[in-house]
Amino acid sequence: MNSVPQELTAAPVQHAIQLEQLQEDYQRLLQEKRALEMRVQKDEERRHAFIHILSDLNTLNRKLTDQRKAITRRICV
Repeated sequence: MNSVPQELTAAPVQHAIQLEQLQEDYQRLLQEKRALEMRVQKDEERRHAFIHILSDLNTLNRKLTDQRKAITRRICV
């Protein structure tokens, strides 16, 4: 007769279930990591666009200031 204790026969099954759960969790974490990387990339693109827009606005502001100064000089002369 096979007198293997119940705990010893259940251990491989529990180990397989734990391994399967770990693999599922790992896949889920990989998906979350990819999603976060995409989010960071999009945020970087937005930041670069924002910096470019601010640079353009700064240039435009300087040009307007120069034109305003030129107009006021003509009026005062």
